[in-house]
Amino acid sequence: MENNVAILVLAAGESKRLGKIKQLLKYRGKSLLESIVEKALLANPEVVVVLGAHYEQVHQAIKHYPVMVVENKHWKEGVASSIRCGLQTVTVKNPNIKGVIILLSDQPLVTSDHILSITRQASDENNKIIATAYREVIGVPAYIPKTYFETLETLRGNTGAKKLINENRDEVRIINLEDAGIDIDTPRDWNEFISREG
Repeated sequence: MENNVAILVLAAGESKRLGKIKQLLKYRGKSLLESIVEKALLANPEVVVVLGAHYEQVHQAIKHYPVMVVENKHWKEGVASSIRCGLQTVTVKNPNIKGVIILLSDQPLVTSDHILSITRQASDENNKIIATAYREVIGVPAYIPKTYFETLETLRGNTGAKKLINENRDEVRIINLEDAGIDIDTPRDWNEFISREG
């Protein structure tokens, strides 16, 4: 893995509130998942995509990309299960891994430049958490060094990396990206996003 860092794209959710398969929503000619996978690959060739709900349909959309796809059979337990699934995959593949960058499939305005900025800062300070700040929130996309993997693996339910970030603020370096605050959870979110972005 380049720089011994892998990117985890978490895309296992059911999108129950949205009523559609969120990962496959089309924006500028590509599904949301295709878009974030392409941006991830521009930043780092080692990309692991964690799928769960609607596995066959979602996998079909990205099978032509050079990424490792893993199925989280416990996706109903929440996002923490996808983090654990992804970590287990990357640590088996590369026991010398130094950290992971966690991305979500429903932040459509995250850019490859932003992911690269996280990658570069992680290479300078690979024992620090590198997180994204937006709308008074500090969260993902974020680089999590290996020293925190055991803590990530203790997360349960819909508790994601944000909890770890908030509990270790002294060890967090921040990169601002207001557009990371755009995520898609409901039909209203999607309609507002499309009407604004065209």
